[in-house]
Amino acid sequence: MSKIALRIADLRKKHRVTQQELADCIGVSFQTISKWETGVSMPDITILPLLADYFSVSTDQILGLKPLDGEMYIQEKTATKDFWNQKLEYLLRTQKGYWNDDYARFLISQVWKIDKPISDFVKIS
Repeated sequence: MSKIALRIADLRKKHRVTQQELADCIGVSFQTISKWETGVSMPDITILPLLADYFSVSTDQILGLKPLDGEMYIQEKTATKDFWNQKLEYLLRTQKGYWNDDYARFLISQVWKIDKPISDFVKIS
């Protein structure tokens, strides 16, 4: 819900439109626009095309699935060795304080899909 609230508020401010002006154009109250922007509620799915048309963007952009014009999403590089080399010290330092063995096994096998010993990936001194 927060991405939708951020997109609507960003677009409205970028176009220098008040909540009342936007509300009048799409047939809702300004309080409804405020609730969308603060994440209290979400627009009905039938309203999304109206918002997209009003701001000349796609519904995917309103939903935060695609960047708005002039924005670029930078994906995390979690699949790279360099990313995990930078995290290794943190993981080793915090594993006993925050993780129990069952949780660590779950992360390793189900989330990270690691099926080889860590020594095959990085050298631990």
